[in-house]
Amino acid sequence: AMHRALETLGQPTYPVILVAGTNGKGQVSALLSTIAHRQGYRTGLFTSPFLVKFNERIRIDGTSIPDAELIRLTRQVQSACESIVQEGFDFPLEFEVVTALGYLYFAQQHVDIAVVEVGLGGLGYITLKEGVFAGPIAKFLSDAKKAEIIELTGVKEGETLFFICDDKKNDTEKKAGHIRSWLARK
Repeated sequence: AMHRALETLGQPTYPVILVAGTNGKGQVSALLSTIAHRQGYRTGLFTSPFLVKFNERIRIDGTSIPDAELIRLTRQVQSACESIVQEGFDFPLEFEVVTALGYLYFAQQHVDIAVVEVGLGGLGYITLKEGVFAGPIAKFLSDAKKAEIIELTGVKEGETLFFICDDKKNDTEKKAGHIRSWLARK
């Protein structure tokens, strides 16, 4: 249903970095977003959950989506969802609707790159495997089970899949170093 909703709304065309894992994905996402922004990229960041206010889940260059934009986009996404239901698709799940809000906002605000945090299990695997993008430029996994992810996604390490900080240590500097070296190659 999410793929069809995005087709209706307009498939994202900006480069995307997907970040997944059991622990540390919020930290890795924030690091990637900050590094990209400091390199001069207009950077979207999609995270889950929010800490204080829902709008925190969808940010550009550190600024949360304004309430008025969130309301406007929610109406657009709702209309697209109702349209695909009439075509016989199921109504997208809450996670899919919120993700579509982020993708649409980033597209309409012309981001240069988006960092998208995905959870593992269920919809997270779907996002990694089927990809709602033409092709994420990279997929970072923090503290994840390599064999399980590779089996489920079919992506091979070193292509667009990078494992960060597998040693179970919460080593922010090591993670940042991996991220900086990857961005430098792009």
